[in-house]
Amino acid sequence: MIDWLAENWNFHMWAVIAVLSAMASALFVLADRKRQKRERLDRVGFIPWTGLSVLAMGITLLCAVLAVKAG
Repeated sequence: MIDWLAENWNFHMWAVIAVLSAMASALFVLADRKRQKRERLDRVGFIPWTGLSVLAMGITLLCAVLAVKAG
């Protein structure tokens, strides 16, 4: 199993990164939604969830394309 994974790591590496980035993007979208629906408007926070979710979606798209090209 490990020998097969070592031979095909280039394909799997991009696919794993794409899946992890997609999961992070979903988490960032949920965090941004929670921030937008807050009850106390004066507690804004300092993490740019929208920018992070867009960045994670871009990384997901790029890694998915690289995984398809490598496979």
